[in-house]
Amino acid sequence: MKNIVNIIIVMLLGVIFIASMMTIAGRSNREMELADNLSSCVEETINTLLLEKQYQITDQEEFIADFREGLAETIDNNCNLTVDVAEIDMEKGILSVLVTAGYVHPNGNPGSVSCGRTVVFERMQEEAPQFSTIEYTDENGFCYKQVKYLM
Repeated sequence: MKNIVNIIIVMLLGVIFIASMMTIAGRSNREMELADNLSSCVEETINTLLLEKQYQITDQEEFIADFREGLAETIDNNCNLTVDVAEIDMEKGILSVLVTAGYVHPNGNPGSVSCGRTVVFERMQEEAPQFSTIEYTDENGFCYKQVKYLM
């Protein structure tokens, strides 16, 4: 009888330990996935709006919808995304967002992870590459080798 009670207690502790590890690992995986995908999605959205200008976004709600769609495509797990825009300035190319992903733990309790990113879009003029040429000539003025290098 004593052995049966000990086995039941050990099994219960094992189940609690496994559930705890699943909860911790799930939270950390979701947090890393959100952090990894958020920065690339913010940069891609700003690039689409300001550089490529594939389409016109007229207000902040359209921007949030476009941003959420891009982020939802990159995130693998099932979660509810909430996007809060802290600052958006199209003239200066500044975007600051806070994204919260809500999910359900294996034990049924709700959980959430948040990540924020700020991007400043630089509009630099692309300069044409400048080349310099070196010519090697013989004593008769015949060019036998010409080398171009980037300055």
